[in-house]
Amino acid sequence: MTRASHSRISRYTGALLLGILFPWILFLGEGFGQERRPGEVAGAGGLVRVNIISEMPSAKGMFLLNGQILEDYSPIIVRDFPSVGVVIDRQGHILSFLGYRWVDIQAHDARIEITTGDGRKWQGKLIGVDQSNGAAVIRLLKGTLRETPVCRDCQLQDGAVIVAPASGGAGGSGFREARVVSVGTGSDLPAAERWTFRMNLPVPEISQPILTRDHRVLGFVADRDPLGMEMIVYPISTLLASAEKIIASGEDIHAGWMGLYLEDTPRGVLVEQLDPESPALAAGVRPRDILVRYNDIEVRDVRQFIHLVQDSAVGSRASLGVVREGKPVKVVARVGVRKPGRLQRPVSLNLPKPAIGLDAVVMTPDLADALGMPGQTGLLVVDVVKETPAERAGVLAGDVVVAMDGQPIFDAASFASYWQTHGLGERLVLSVLRKGAGRTIEIQVRPEPR
Repeated sequence: MTRASHSRISRYTGALLLGILFPWILFLGEGFGQERRPGEVAGAGGLVRVNIISEMPSAKGMFLLNGQILEDYSPIIVRDFPSVGVVIDRQGHILSFLGYRWVDIQAHDARIEITTGDGRKWQGKLIGVDQSNGAAVIRLLKGTLRETPVCRDCQLQDGAVIVAPASGGAGGSGFREARVVSVGTGSDLPAAERWTFRMNLPVPEISQPILTRDHRVLGFVADRDPLGMEMIVYPISTLLASAEKIIASGEDIHAGWMGLYLEDTPRGVLVEQLDPESPALAAGVRPRDILVRYNDIEVRDVRQFIHLVQDSAVGSRASLGVVREGKPVKVVARVGVRKPGRLQRPVSLNLPKPAIGLDAVVMTPDLADALGMPGQTGLLVVDVVKETPAERAGVLAGDVVVAMDGQPIFDAASFASYWQTHGLGERLVLSVLRKGAGRTIEIQVRPEPR
């Protein structure tokens, strides 16, 4: 190939593709007694589904297929960021909690689709993001929606009954009541800015809402422990305060940034990697350094260090206490701000192992042409995980999935959303093309082996 190829490759953040891409929210009962103005459409319960689709060019040599670098292939990386939205005013502004996923949104001209509880779809525009907590504001391009009921002044207490999304499981969607077992606040944040609590049910996924018993939004899940026992929730009051600042300024709220990839250690945090444009790298921080102090404050863990940096003024100087090869070192770095940019790391097809056992990419026009299948749509299977339902059923790398149970498949999102509505033990029928010939393959859904 002498000319660079360009195409679009779908790449999802989080547990992707054939795993639970994002639990479908069962929008709650409509209205709550609010008056509807002429021309307004009510999203059931006031919650809406927000999907941000960001496109980002990559450099040549950044795409790996079966472990081989395609030197002259320069794809457009398409990333999908699903979330739940809260309609905050009559001017079409929607609060969407992205958490730390905001760092993967590379351009503010991303395509945004809003879906209301009655299935209607609306187009929106990203106004800005509060980089310190991941609160994003989106504005409808046309039309208005009814405001979502929120509980701005609510405080959680031990024993309180809340309403939370059901967690995990194929087809596990909807809300259910749960009881708060214990609640506190993070020691590195003011009490009003976040809650840390446990409840008597498995905690929801990150970025999902927590509601009061009468279905007002309390906040959003910002983090959870690996066992799913404890979660950190940003109260809706904190996120709305961010949204109001974004609306007033019409742009991002910038937070301090050091460009470090960190890992917790018994004392301080370990620097695993540095961004090429990292202020810390420019100041002399190295991989394998251990950061133990930030401006004379003892560093306890990664989360605390991130908050310390984000709360620092952009352009200010920070004194870093470093342990390097067992010796203390002092480094002074200037706090920077993260800038959108081109993808720096290779795009690989090493996706998380799904319960079905398929890794696949969207059949773009360029990819279809390259495979000698012009005009063909569907998903190209690039890997089949051993000892999974897909392998046992006879699916092979190179197969093109065109339908599931007779329903056409055009993208990974539709494939994932259809699959996740089926329970364990159910059978799915895939329609595939293999070397141009059509065939059907029956797969039994099974849990992912642990």
